[in-house]
Amino acid sequence: MGKNSSLLVSMGLAAVVLAGCGQGGGNAGPSPSSTPTPAPTASTPGGTGSSDGSSGGTSGSTSGAGSGNGGASNAGLTNCTVGKGLKVTVASGDGGAAGHVGYYLRFTNTTKQSCYLWGSPGVSFVAGDKGTQVGPAAVRQPKAKGHKVTIPAGGYAISTLVITSNGPLQPCNLVQVRGLRIYPPDDYGAAFVAMSQQVCSNPKQSQLQVDTVH
Repeated sequence: MGKNSSLLVSMGLAAVVLAGCGQGGGNAGPSPSSTPTPAPTASTPGGTGSSDGSSGGTSGSTSGAGSGNGGASNAGLTNCTVGKGLKVTVASGDGGAAGHVGYYLRFTNTTKQSCYLWGSPGVSFVAGDKGTQVGPAAVRQPKAKGHKVTIPAGGYAISTLVITSNGPLQPCNLVQVRGLRIYPPDDYGAAFVAMSQQVCSNPKQSQLQVDTVH
């Protein structure tokens, strides 16, 4: 369902639509063979952020969450994309286990028509003005674990992101990042959300885990 997950956490900021793709242990988008695209430059550091540049990471919708029913009710619906009015924000969650921090990724449908999401978003840390990916992309929960979520006009759905702290990951090789690049499920466009911090650049260990949209 499009309600807040029982998992985790805090942070985020402004974002812009990107083109590009990637997946799994490499780039964060929908296609394993694609390469990362530059992060947008219109971000503002600090605070909560959104893919359209507005402040307040959780205030993008007042219409409530999407529904998880499938079948005939989804007939004719198209996939929600950042290029067609899908706003991505990051908000604090409920806190994670020791050594972990959790966040809610919120996908708000700003259009006047329903659309759907199904699966886990692609998420990665990016650094510099060119949006260079740092470390592996998030480990995704398999699509089969989720379901098609219909998001009505003005509604939203969420996914939970967990970030492992730097301590357990050795060797770490700390790198300063600007924030997160987020690809909604099955979307070749991405949103950037500012989250300035130091993270590990170890190419064999991802600090990110993300579940399916619900």
